[in-house]
Amino acid sequence: MKIAIASDHAGFDYKTMLTTWLRTAGYEVVDYGTDSSESVDYPDYIRPAAEAVARGDCERGIVLGGSGNGEAMVANRVTGVRCALCWNVESARLGRGHNDANMVSLGQRMMTEETAEFAPEAASLPPGHVSGAEAAAMAELAAALPVGVIEVGGSRQRSGFQRAGGPFVWRLARRGSVREGVGVGAGRWVVRGVV
Repeated sequence: MKIAIASDHAGFDYKTMLTTWLRTAGYEVVDYGTDSSESVDYPDYIRPAAEAVARGDCERGIVLGGSGNGEAMVANRVTGVRCALCWNVESARLGRGHNDANMVSLGQRMMTEETAEFAPEAASLPPGHVSGAEAAAMAELAAALPVGVIEVGGSRQRSGFQRAGGPFVWRLARRGSVREGVGVGAGRWVVRGVV
């Protein structure tokens, strides 16, 4: 099994430990960084690992940070990723078994090294029985992800755009249906929702 692994500076020590453990156990590991405990912006490392899982380049992923919260949030913004924030063996098993999680996020500041060693086992578990209600919730989650195309004055972008100010018209097209609206003001505009 090929596993993507990534961390920020606050999860670097456990990432190093888990990478060694995984390779010793016979897993193929793709390390997306970071490579030290120097302060970094975690999305720069977590997103590429999540994208590798979403593309199928890696079957599972493990991301680490201080608490694991931000890392899980970044990973879950990638379409096709279901990253469970885990703090012990049971939460990892439930995430994999009930929600078909294909990534786990761990907080180095939240657990001991011994506790963190559950991650590889949990990541490699087959999914358990997903009930009808759980399957419906997973389908709703997948449908709510921003997967449309935004068209602004003839230019097309996947998830957002920069606008200097003033009113503008946006158009989101997805699977043959269209939603339109007007935005006003400066900053980053992201259109979300099922259309």
